[in-house]
Amino acid sequence: MTQLMDKKETAPASADEIDHYIALTVEEEYTDPLVFWRQERNQLTFPTLYRLAKRTFAAPCSSASVERQFSAAGQIITQRRSNLDPST
Repeated sequence: MTQLMDKKETAPASADEIDHYIALTVEEEYTDPLVFWRQERNQLTFPTLYRLAKRTFAAPCSSASVERQFSAAGQIITQRRSNLDPST
């Protein structure tokens, strides 16, 4: 138990984490943010920002699949179908 208490925390706190991230110099290999966040050392150095990046980059970049579903539903649920007699 004392070993855990004596061990220094390697990852900075959230506010310090942001300051440390902003202070980084941009290298040529980091022009693609996905390359930066795939490196384990960056994931360990910035754990909070890494979780945020995973959520941000996981969002779909288009709404095409949703639009296809609405289009298909529009072909099924038409004015003519909604006027059918329940007994048919």
